[in-house]
Amino acid sequence: MAYKDGYFKFGRIKSYYRVWLKDEPSDIVIIVHGIGEHLARYENFAEKLMDNGFGVASFDLIGHGRSRGIRGHVSRFDDYLEQLSEFIKFIRSQYGKRGLFLIGHSLGGLIALNFVLKNPEIFQGVVLSSPALALRIKPTWFELNMARAFSRILPFYTQNNRINTKFLSHDRSVVLAYDADTLCHHKISARLYTEMVGAMKYAGDNMRGISIPILILQAGSDKIVNPETSSAAFQTIVSRDKDLHIYPGLFHEIFNEIDNAQVIDDLLSWLKKRRNNATA
Repeated sequence: MAYKDGYFKFGRIKSYYRVWLKDEPSDIVIIVHGIGEHLARYENFAEKLMDNGFGVASFDLIGHGRSRGIRGHVSRFDDYLEQLSEFIKFIRSQYGKRGLFLIGHSLGGLIALNFVLKNPEIFQGVVLSSPALALRIKPTWFELNMARAFSRILPFYTQNNRINTKFLSHDRSVVLAYDADTLCHHKISARLYTEMVGAMKYAGDNMRGISIPILILQAGSDKIVNPETSSAAFQTIVSRDKDLHIYPGLFHEIFNEIDNAQVIDDLLSWLKKRRNNATA
């Protein structure tokens, strides 16, 4: 599938990006990927969006994919938000003031949520795919305090993120491709972990204040993030323009599941109703 790619500057970090465009879309969907992966894993998903008239843009987070940075590490969670902000400016400079939607998966969902809470005016809507609002794997009291200590004295220290890839999707080919992908990694630093915990708390404390259209798509049999937390957080949102879909039996990567047709249909229906040229 044809695309344009390259690097945009975020401070001293060279950040890799990719844009998929067909014709002249009125709206562009920005995708923020999850921990350990990279934007190219969303190629098939981007094609479905393009076939329905949307442009698609994504970038590799700091320490992921082809972007620079220590694998699985970030000094501040806000670095992710600032990287996203720079990418938005870059897309605006290249493609003008088109309508923008934001889709974040897992860690990307946590990033997307924190971003729109602080910058509600940029996007026409936000979609959270199995967002990392709470993890299934709960650290012990000792592990949590060790992470906090290492975050202060050895912030770059990384460990295995303990994500079992067999629980990403029921599609065996997706799991095998992930395991063989040299651009994927299984690392998380002590600092990234503690920063994620802080970002989860901020999101939980402030989610009721979401003021733009929001759609949550949650895997019902998620073994990586906690589906119940997504449901509970959704209930706190005051805005009336909110939707939640839980898919029983699906694993974490709902866009990469064998039975993903309903997920894609729900997403496209939601986006089309809110795009720039939508008619009542």
